[in-house]
Amino acid sequence: MLPVMAFLAAYYPRYVCPPCLAKLMGEEEAAVQTSLVATTPGLQFEATDCLDCGVKTAAVRYKEA
Repeated sequence: MLPVMAFLAAYYPRYVCPPCLAKLMGEEEAAVQTSLVATTPGLQFEATDCLDCGVKTAAVRYKEA
């Protein structure tokens, strides 16, 4: 499993926006964005409040199968 997916799975069912996800992981935002492929099974995108910044924005979560 990709490190980004493992990180997101730990916070399921909460959503995190990609900039906050990158910050929390200590990774470059571009690298995190690249790993968020919409066709990944279990990856869900939603316009909702981010777990970290609390802003309603495009956020993502991941549920392990």
